Order: sequence, then C-alpha cells, then structure tokens
Amino acid sequence: MTLKAQLIDSTKSKVEFQVKKYTRKTVEGVFTGMTGAIKFIETDLANSSFEVCIDPSTIKTDNNTRDRHLRNKEEYLNIEKFPTICFKSQSIFKTANGYETTGDLNLHGVTLQITIPFTYSNNKFVGNFELLRYAFGIGKEGGKMIGKEVDLTITCVIK
Repeated sequence: MTLKAQLIDSTKSKVEFQVKKYTRKTVEGVFTGMTGAIKFIETDLANSSFEVCIDPSTIKTDNNTRDRHLRNKEEYLNIEKFPTICFKSQSIFKTANGYETTGDLNLHGVTLQITIPFTYSNNKFVGNFELLRYAFGIGKEGGKMIGKEVDLTITCVIK
C-alpha cells in the first residue's frame, strides 16, 4: 500500500520554545511558517514519514529588538545564510505514551540525528523535546546569560 502524503496546515501549525535566561527568567517564543508533507498511518509506521520545515524568520518572542537579533546575528539563526530549519524522519515507532520519530534535524547549517516523542489525534501531532543549542552552533558556548537547553513543543496539523 502506498501512503499519500498530506500537506501541513501552516495556519494551525507552530513550534513553541522556552529557554532560561539569567538562570531564573524564561524567554518564550514561537516559530510559524511550517511547511512540508507527512505520510502517517498508525497501522503502517514502517512506511510513514515526516518531512517538515519551518521558516526561522517567523520567530516571535514579544520583543522586536530581540527577534531581529535572533534572526540576523551570525551566532544565532542567521536567516540570510540559513533560511530554513528542516526535519526528515528515518523511523517512527509506537511507544507506551504515543509515538516517537528519529531523524535528521538541519538547523544553522548543522545536521544531527534527534528523537522526538509525539502524540497523534484528529490530524494533529504534538511533540515535546529538549534541544542542546550549542550542538547546532546557536549562541556562544559557555555564556551564562542564556541556558544551554531549549524546550520545544511542536504542534503540526495536517490538512
């Protein structure tokens, strides 16, 4: 059986993030502009797949100065050089709490394999995971102002 890819509903999909700042304060933000195609059938995970990208220029943290800094600085998103953040799955498995997918995340010119646990219901995928930003060359390593880990929640709705 060949699975038909379903397109992502960009108007309902987003990536929310939280990162500690000065060890006490938390900065929250969101990326929109999610695109891609998903093949997902719960009874055929071996042939299911995710190919998803977000537009880093859509970052919003409720601080325009910080958003411009994150978009344009070389040590952060550098959107002129890296206009997309993309994930391509290698495998999808059922777990006790839902599912998990392992695949390649390309962020800031670095591609690393990550695993994202997620749930699925009514054409909506919700995944939560932690990302070590230094592994992708984001920010200055060793700095004490911004935490190393970024907590991410992906909400992806398919049409």
